[in-house]
Amino acid sequence: MTTLFDETKLKNSSILVIWMLIKEAVELLELDVAKNINGNNEAGIRVRHGFRFIKRATNQLLKLSLERDKKRIVKRKSKC
Repeated sequence: MTTLFDETKLKNSSILVIWMLIKEAVELLELDVAKNINGNNEAGIRVRHGFRFIKRATNQLLKLSLERDKKRIVKRKSKC
């Protein structure tokens, strides 16, 4: 599970790849959330680490999406 939260996977990745990483991270964290609810503190540490990864991945996804949208707008304006 720790290899999923590798920051190098976020760099130079496409929007779709980052989206798949976010979905996979959420799926993997479900079991640890349940364990943490039942009192497993180490599962809570893994969950918080996973949430931080998801936050960074989401920020990267938003950044790439905005850049792509801006390029489309400029391209569309130049055609007019």
